[in-house]
Amino acid sequence: MLIKYRRGLLKITEIFGTELRDYHSVSSTDLIIDTKLLISPVQNTAVKKIDRKNSLNLYNQTLVIDLQKENEVLFKEIHKNTKYKINRAEKRDQLNYYELTSPTNKQIKKFALFFNKFANHKRIPRCIMSKLKALRDKQALVISYITNKEQQVICYHVHILDGQQGFLLYSASLRYSKDHLPERNLIGRANRYLHWKDRLSFKKKGCMWYNFGGICIDENNQETQNINRFKRGFGGTEVHEDKKTYAKSLLGKIVLIIFRWKWRNKPEHVRARNLANSFQHSHHL
Repeated sequence: MLIKYRRGLLKITEIFGTELRDYHSVSSTDLIIDTKLLISPVQNTAVKKIDRKNSLNLYNQTLVIDLQKENEVLFKEIHKNTKYKINRAEKRDQLNYYELTSPTNKQIKKFALFFNKFANHKRIPRCIMSKLKALRDKQALVISYITNKEQQVICYHVHILDGQQGFLLYSASLRYSKDHLPERNLIGRANRYLHWKDRLSFKKKGCMWYNFGGICIDENNQETQNINRFKRGFGGTEVHEDKKTYAKSLLGKIVLIIFRWKWRNKPEHVRARNLANSFQHSHHL
């Protein structure tokens, strides 16, 4: 799947899934961002093919759930504490699940307002509305959310649907809000329940994988390690993603230089660089 959108003056093309990667055939763009899920060892060789001059390569880790398993097996593989919270959310908390598979601009904006408040509290990047609309126009955007008995939205998820997987793009909750904040533990249960309902939904849609959208490999970052523990509570398998950012214009090359500086010491880039060096060394022997 291929989408195009703008961020200010920058024209971006993103590629997801397993389709053929032919960067030269992509026109009218400054940057190509190419994300490929690597399940098997054979696929992992793809990360070694790096054009160092015009690209930045990141070798990420992510957690995936095999949706080809029966629902009973999927639930059994969830850790005990997480199962308890999902069960309580479903049976006792009076929560409601909603899913938007073709959201309107108004519904996308409503999510963006919710997420950006959360992002400001967490000091993380705000959502990219132009990207969400481009995904929607390709029938590849799913927005889901949970409300309480007063119909207050407690948490939101946004996924990319590429046919093979449901890929978590954004997740936000009221946990960091000071306005009419529900019980903190209720928010945590609602978020787990939302993940479970999302998983069942993508299974019905024929997806093979539920992708949690990344596992932080920086062991020194305590906050992201806490998020990792939350995700691992659902079971699953840790695999890799090959993410390439490729510059197609002068503006793209300038932005790429900034990206390289930002990611120069991050574990995801160091791993990709080491793999590339190892690959080149083995071919010189």
